[in-house]
Amino acid sequence: HVDRSQGHIHPEGNPHLHLDYGRVLKVGEALSSRLSEIDAEHAGQYAAQFQKFSQMWQGKGKGWLQSGHKLKDRNYVVTHSQWLYLREWLPIHFVADLEPKPGLPPTAQHLQSVLNTIQAQDVAGILVGPFDDRQGAEWLSEKSGLPIIDLPFTVGGSDDARDLPALFDATLSRLLEAE
Repeated sequence: HVDRSQGHIHPEGNPHLHLDYGRVLKVGEALSSRLSEIDAEHAGQYAAQFQKFSQMWQGKGKGWLQSGHKLKDRNYVVTHSQWLYLREWLPIHFVADLEPKPGLPPTAQHLQSVLNTIQAQDVAGILVGPFDDRQGAEWLSEKSGLPIIDLPFTVGGSDDARDLPALFDATLSRLLEAE
């Protein structure tokens, strides 16, 4: 039995850091370093692979950051706090969360509160991932006219998010298409 009364809480911190462009490099560097310690015989290979990845990631990142700038100051409603790291590198804002607590479905009262919040603001859409319950987002979209923007959230979350760079491409593409 899992007690969901407190919602979907991450006591060790939010694990969704793969959505933060800058943190991906830090994780890659830490992995390369740790693997080099564990397997010193192949340390040069780990360093070379990380260097190759870093160059590719930074090169793609320039385009992502440039494209992301087109989203500057856009407001969104999110379904779940998984999107927090996306906001770390994109100049976007989250004005409301459909979940009253992470992992808990929205109540009718909470949905009405979110509707009231967005009616007073310029909101671009509702961000939904492939594993999110869409019911609250669909109600809010129907009542507000806001589009639901389906984001892949993770590698494999959509057909076009087949690897980490493609996840970022797909995420930005969908955000920009909704404009």
